[in-house]
Amino acid sequence: MLFRQRTLVLLIALLFAGGGVIACGGTDDPMANQTPGDADGDGDPDGDGDPDGDADPDGDGDPDGDGDPDGDGDPDGDGDPDGDGDPDGDGDPDGDSDFDFADAPDAAGAVIITEFMKDPTVVLPEDGQWVEFYNTTDGELNLEQCEISSTVRTVTIDGELRVGAGELVTVANGEDPGFEADYYSADLRFSTSADTLALNCDEVAIDSVEFDDGERFPSTEGVSVARDSENLTGDSNTGWFWCEGTGEYDGDNVGSPGVMNDPCPWLDEDSSQVIADIRSTVAGESAIDPTTLENVLVTYVKPEVGNDEGGFFLQADAAGPAIFVPVDGASPVMAGQLISLEVLAAERNDIFPYYDATFITDYQDLEVLRVYLPPSLVTTDASDADDLIDELDSYEHRLVSAELTVQWFNSNSGTGHSKFVVSTDGMGSEYVELRFPDELVDDLVDDQGIAQSCVVRIEDTPMWRLRDMPQFSIWDAAELEVISCQAILLSATADADDLVDLVFSRDLEEGDEDDFTIDGLDIIAAIFVGNEVVLETATQTPGQTYTVEVHNTLVDAWGEEVTGTAEFTGFFPRPAATRDVVITEFMAQFQSGSDPGEYIEVQNLTDETLSLEGCTLDDNPNTSTPTLTIGDVVLAPGEQALFTRSAGGAAELEEDGVFTFALANGGDHIVLECGGLIIDQLQFDGSMVEKGISYQKDVDSLADPNDSGNMEIVWCLTPQEPAFNYWTGDVDDDDAEKYGTPGEDNVACE
Repeated sequence: MLFRQRTLVLLIALLFAGGGVIACGGTDDPMANQTPGDADGDGDPDGDGDPDGDADPDGDGDPDGDGDPDGDGDPDGDGDPDGDGDPDGDGDPDGDSDFDFADAPDAAGAVIITEFMKDPTVVLPEDGQWVEFYNTTDGELNLEQCEISSTVRTVTIDGELRVGAGELVTVANGEDPGFEADYYSADLRFSTSADTLALNCDEVAIDSVEFDDGERFPSTEGVSVARDSENLTGDSNTGWFWCEGTGEYDGDNVGSPGVMNDPCPWLDEDSSQVIADIRSTVAGESAIDPTTLENVLVTYVKPEVGNDEGGFFLQADAAGPAIFVPVDGASPVMAGQLISLEVLAAERNDIFPYYDATFITDYQDLEVLRVYLPPSLVTTDASDADDLIDELDSYEHRLVSAELTVQWFNSNSGTGHSKFVVSTDGMGSEYVELRFPDELVDDLVDDQGIAQSCVVRIEDTPMWRLRDMPQFSIWDAAELEVISCQAILLSATADADDLVDLVFSRDLEEGDEDDFTIDGLDIIAAIFVGNEVVLETATQTPGQTYTVEVHNTLVDAWGEEVTGTAEFTGFFPRPAATRDVVITEFMAQFQSGSDPGEYIEVQNLTDETLSLEGCTLDDNPNTSTPTLTIGDVVLAPGEQALFTRSAGGAAELEEDGVFTFALANGGDHIVLECGGLIIDQLQFDGSMVEKGISYQKDVDSLADPNDSGNMEIVWCLTPQEPAFNYWTGDVDDDDAEKYGTPGEDNVACE
């Protein structure tokens, strides 16, 4: 080393010495060490700026000047040739093993498990298990670094696995599972009986299926477990979404890996025809040829309530038909079970004589084929149906849902039952019923405050019927949801010349007179009682129309804002003394059989205008027969009002009200009552009744009492003269002539 250092020093010294001679000598002789062709002696004979000829003129170690001296594609030598911050290209730029999940599923249900093979044939489970995933979103997703877990083990997808919107990918644990999988991992493993399969991405639970060994999920060797292609939303743990796969792969294995599944073949379409045949062929009690119902769904199990028997409903198609099976005691089936049974007998009009429907009454060999199918598979939304009444035979017993507007509540709908009278969008102004057990009244009416104007929705409950009346039915309050229930003003009535009674659809919180306005009439005070408010007003003008408006300051007992307006007529006094208004004529027998042409006439005998609103008309106050409560009927002095057995009906009369009681041909009792006072009454016997002829009070004796000794003196049959034949229409098996003076002045009795 010492020798080399000395030699180097000597060479340097000689170099500097030579240089000094060239600089100062001025001779033309070349130096002994001058390179041939280097005229200027700069050591660069070719003048390319590279004296040593190493292709690196500036001596920076980068011959081609591309900033990469060693030519390894990494100019700055940081080990990241493409400068993307990921030196090893593993998708983890900062090297902390925290994968970027930017395009991975980030919400439950974004990707769902749609099919899996747990127990393959041909190959062993450790070589032939697989899972299929479906992208439910509208964008492409990457499952890289997501985890597939079971109780056996968890496997991480450590390579790119992209799935497009609405597309499928498969992950298998064998390199040759019988088809070409999209991703392979020998670590994928789950139980061949019961287990939980789950997909998690960045610690977010995306989807999971907790399958069993055949109770809710299918479990057949060599057959995949496939999700119904018509139920790709909702909880994957719902067993009724799953059935045996279809298609074939790898010889004997059944399934459709990578291909969208078929709809689950739960129901047998032929069962609908069998049900229709049973319903159409049975009239009265009937033992029928044994008929088998296959793959029919139990849609609902009804409890026994009042006179209604318990039982279960069967249906195989959303369009029906359906049928009820009464059961004595506990039901042998549950809603959601797929069953078969052999029908031996059916009955119509036997269990409920007033019901008019067909039931299966005897069967054998009932077998449960599958459990926990969704009854909603066969649900009809009847909100827009406009044929519920006309096509009731096809709707009864079917599972329905509907949005209903409550019109009023009635506590009498058969023993043990109450009802709401409701309307639907489809039925328009026609009303149907929502029937429920009395035990639900407290919950629905008292606690939830359901009343007129409330909008409710019922889900998946059978359609019942009463004769020709469609009845939506619920047997559990959970089957009904209140959509909206704003209290509204239903009516306003002048009860005196300074009092107005307001009726609302729900109970109110107490307010005051400032919550209301009556145009043209001052309000002095307000008294609140439940769903009614009595307003004390300035003196009203009789007959003038007033409008009550509710302000938004008023709330109901549930804290909801109250709205509405209602009109009323300035107070007319009611009859206040006996025979202010009298019964002047009645038709007791219009025709044979049913008698829609019956009528009762009354007349105002005072010299002031009277209102009959709130007065009642009855055929026997001592019985439970229906009573007519008269509506807004105002009578000028001497004016008549006419009340008929039916609206128009066979009599073709313009009525002021309709009563539903019947005037007995053998004699009856008619009573007009106002405010607890009997204003007029009469009692007639069969001798005063003749078909097609009214009985009327002598026009000159209208104010006389109708006591038993006076009836035959002041009452008589209408004369059978052409002038008094008020109707000439056709009546089957009866004379067309009908004699009376309905709505007109009476005759003088001879």
